[in-house]
Amino acid sequence: MRHLIFKLFGIIQCLAIANIAKAQFIRNYEVIYEKKINMEKLSKWWRSDDKDGKFWKDNFKLKTNSQFSSYERVEKDISEESNWVWGHVSYSQTFIDILGGQQTSQKEVSEKTFLVQDSIPKLQWYIQDEVRTIAGYPCRKAMTKFKDSVVIVAYFTEQLYAPIGPESVTGLPGTILGMVIPMFETTWLATTVTSLELNPSKVIPQPKKGEKTNLKALEDILQKTYKEYDKPYKLVLRVLL
Repeated sequence: MRHLIFKLFGIIQCLAIANIAKAQFIRNYEVIYEKKINMEKLSKWWRSDDKDGKFWKDNFKLKTNSQFSSYERVEKDISEESNWVWGHVSYSQTFIDILGGQQTSQKEVSEKTFLVQDSIPKLQWYIQDEVRTIAGYPCRKAMTKFKDSVVIVAYFTEQLYAPIGPESVTGLPGTILGMVIPMFETTWLATTVTSLELNPSKVIPQPKKGEKTNLKALEDILQKTYKEYDKPYKLVLRVLL
C-alpha cells in the first residue's frame, strides 16, 4: 500500500512538472516588428545627411494560433517618397499553414500584385550558444543560408511555440524575434509581443488578391523585371523570401 502511494505521488509530481513546462509556452500571440533597411547601401540613388535618414523603416505584424500564421505590413500613409521606395523594396502579406508546410503570399512587386502558393522554403539551421533578450524574451542565435548565398542570422525564443518568423522564414524550435540579412541590408526586431491566450484567433485570414503563381514562376518573372537594375539578383532573392 505504501509502495502504491509513493508510486501515485511520483506520477502526480511528473504530471505537475509537465503542466508547468507546458504553461511556459505561449501558443496564441501577436508580434510587432520594426523592419529597417539601410537604403544608402541598398541604392546608389539614396542620400541623406541625417544619420538616421539612411534607413527606411516599416512595422509588420505577425499573428498566430500555432496552427496558422499571418504576417503583414502595418499600414501607414503612402507618400511620394514611399512610392519610389516601392520600386526597390517588395512587400509581402504571408499566410503560413505551419503543420502543412505551405504558404500563400501576396507580394507587391513593381506596381503589380502576385499571389504565390507554394511550400515554405526548407532551411538548414545551425543553432549557437549566444543568447540575447528581445522584447522581454530570451532568444538563442541561429544561422542558415537561403538559396546557398543569402546568410540569415536569427534570434528565436522557445517560449513562443510556433516555429515561424518574419516573411516566410521558418523552421526553428520557436519564434524568431530578431533577424538580420546582411545581403539585403535589412534587420527585423520585435518591439512588442502580446499574448492572445485569453482570446485566441480561431481564424487567421489568407491573402486572396493577385495573379496566381508559384515561387519558380515568380523567379522567372522577376529576373526579367529587374534585369536593368543594379545588382538585380539581390532584388529577386528578397522578393522570393
